[in-house]
Amino acid sequence: MADEVGLGKTIEAGHILLELKEREEFKTALIVCPNSLKIKWQTELQEKFGLSFKIYYYCPLNFFFERLKN
Repeated sequence: MADEVGLGKTIEAGHILLELKEREEFKTALIVCPNSLKIKWQTELQEKFGLSFKIYYYCPLNFFFERLKN
């Protein structure tokens, strides 16, 4: 869901995930969002829908390899 800020993407995703969970069609989910929004997504999905997630973050490979060299 790529949409403007403030149009309810988190809430919409929460409702979709709950529906899939109710149907037993929900095993895992991948939520991709800017690093600055990951805590917001996690908090809202937990508080409003009781959904818990692990957070992983993207690190460009070139950044990773540069760190290994040093």
